[in-house]
Amino acid sequence: MNPDDVIPPTSLSTASVIVDALLDGERVDRQALRDALEDRAAREYFVDALVLRQLTHEMAPMTFVAPGSTHAGPKRWLISAAALVLVATGGYVAGHRRDASASTIDSSTAPAAVMTAPAPTKVIRLEPGVSWTTETTRP
Repeated sequence: MNPDDVIPPTSLSTASVIVDALLDGERVDRQALRDALEDRAAREYFVDALVLRQLTHEMAPMTFVAPGSTHAGPKRWLISAAALVLVATGGYVAGHRRDASASTIDSSTAPAAVMTAPAPTKVIRLEPGVSWTTETTRP
């Protein structure tokens, strides 16, 4: 059979539809189910569909698990938290030991020469009453 082959549609009888509804877990009228199961073809379809559903139910999705591994749950989280605390504490202690063992050199730096400000390029003169006032006036 090729992918291009046309599969003729199969029409299900009313009895087969009722059987499918029962297998799907839908509500089915009791009398309609009794009438459907009286039909020999519907009973055969019921058995075939039930067997097929059981076979596919047993086929779980493929999952790969490392051999011997189990799901530890909270235990795994506790171990991870303990490792994190250990690493943080180790880093803190190592940093303090490094700072304590580092030699400190006290050196005072004296200015080599007295620095003076450069000469201004433009001088702005502020005169009271002319360029600014002490009263606050609002427009």
